[in-house]
Amino acid sequence: MEIGEGEWETAAREIKEETGLTVSRVGDFRTEDEHRYVRRDGSTAIKRVVYFLAQFSAGNISVQRSELSDVRLMSFEEAMSSFQFESSKRILTEAREALKNYNII
Repeated sequence: MEIGEGEWETAAREIKEETGLTVSRVGDFRTEDEHRYVRRDGSTAIKRVVYFLAQFSAGNISVQRSELSDVRLMSFEEAMSSFQFESSKRILTEAREALKNYNII
């Protein structure tokens, strides 16, 4: 997060920088996940990731290779089958339920 940014502002800025897409927030959905990872120096840390629902309105998808290996638009089923971790499946399922509650799907 940069000075003066909230979680959503940080997320929207990062999405723009890393994918080229301008997004707007959908509803008040917010969930988070934490996982342990190993840094390049061999030490471990806990990474906390906050998720929101967003839709893109402008921009062409472009991948910032220093941050991402790929960006793809997928159906719910495609995304579920591509995830390795149960936490990712849980988050996507929560997001889908929120979209239903917002009468978006």
